[in-house]
Amino acid sequence: MTHDEDAGEPEAKAVIVGDPVQAVVRVRLAPAASRRGFEQYLRTLACVRCGWQVTGDVDYELLIACRAIADLDGVLACLRGCGGTEVTSAELVLREVAGPEAARPAPALARAAGNGRSDAGH
Repeated sequence: MTHDEDAGEPEAKAVIVGDPVQAVVRVRLAPAASRRGFEQYLRTLACVRCGWQVTGDVDYELLIACRAIADLDGVLACLRGCGGTEVTSAELVLREVAGPEAARPAPALARAAGNGRSDAGH
């Protein structure tokens, strides 16, 4: 935050790293739709960061990253236009919560720091 001298009020400054709009999009394929064809199509969309074929009510969960909401709307329209697909939901990502693996140093880093010694004398 910075202080605005004229107004006497703090001014919030947002720092945006990467794509500011991220969404988790769930897609269901029609029974006759080609999974292979759909996955090939996904690879042509630059804003699809990754995707998972899943079990349950939908067939795929996708992580989409765009510059703006209008771009996300365009991606959703493209997905809906892909034959045999139904976009069942799209939720905006508010923030990432790292799991326990993210907090642990890599094994090589632990050994370099002396934490992973295997010799009994130390």
